[in-house]
Amino acid sequence: MVHRGGGSPHLPPLSAFRYGRCFTSIPLSFGDRQSILSPSTPQRPEERTGLHIPRRGGDRPHKGPPHPGSSQVYNGKRPESLRIFPHKSLSQHFLVNPHIARRIVEAAELCRSDFALEIGPGKGALTGLLLERAGKVVAVEIDPELCSILRQRFGRDRKFQLIEGDILQVDLGPLVSEGRWVVVANLPYRITTPVLFRLTEHCEKFERAVVMIQREVARRITASPGIKDYGMLSVMLSLDARPEYLFEVRPGNFHPRPKVTSAVVRLDFTRPYYPQPEDREIFRKLVWAAFGVRRKMLRNALRSLAPPKTLREASEKAGVDLSLRAEQVPLEGFVRLADALRSSLCEAP
Repeated sequence: MVHRGGGSPHLPPLSAFRYGRCFTSIPLSFGDRQSILSPSTPQRPEERTGLHIPRRGGDRPHKGPPHPGSSQVYNGKRPESLRIFPHKSLSQHFLVNPHIARRIVEAAELCRSDFALEIGPGKGALTGLLLERAGKVVAVEIDPELCSILRQRFGRDRKFQLIEGDILQVDLGPLVSEGRWVVVANLPYRITTPVLFRLTEHCEKFERAVVMIQREVARRITASPGIKDYGMLSVMLSLDARPEYLFEVRPGNFHPRPKVTSAVVRLDFTRPYYPQPEDREIFRKLVWAAFGVRRKMLRNALRSLAPPKTLREASEKAGVDLSLRAEQVPLEGFVRLADALRSSLCEAP
């Protein structure tokens, strides 16, 4: 055979190496075909070493026997996280790290005489740990498939009660009428604010609440006056409870992984703000109007509540400057202004 064009008849042109082209095998001059170039596809660390390397973010696999609050199953079947498909419409993100589950339950500070209300138990990551500590656990779950799993896992425990329904539709009054109640929940992001406000309606029945929510919402709940996160949620919840920012939970601790970081917050309902406003409805309207246009001064934001003269009189009585913006007014300032506004409205002809 006559080779034309220069170079070796058995080797690719130099440009193939220069531009990173990939060849699985190249015939050598002595007739054998040997693989001297491997594909350029990048390999994962575990493929190169043969060892499993856990991912970052806290989602390390749990070794040993199943944790009481874990969703892992060691009966030869597929894990529940693979058999149940999360519903995006319900904002389902299941907690799969038993260490995080134990930290949440420990933060609730339960004793045998306490009753626990668990909102959105999912597959029971927290339920088993709650049953170990509380005298009774009432779980409210809206997903029928998850309710079936919860009945299989905890239905034989006399301390366990399952309510299949929407927490926003369940009548909490008769449910928590007796005993000391503690709320523990991994709240879906889309209903966080309505659920928290629902709890404040029965705040006299609850000792505390430990909830895992979106980090941005947790920062707003625990924010102080004068910073960007301080808002209506900060004021309204601080009226009935003392909020405390505990710790953050990274996305790798959930299945499926959410796009945002979560945080755990504790609300102590035994330490509400004192004194309470004389008229809670006026207080609520005042706070909503002030933060509805938070970039405006109070004198402009509160125009819908009272005439300018009445607002000036209430401002003088309360000692709150109407040239301030809502984010600059602390909780006590809103309470004094609401009481003074109520008094001025009653005195008005």
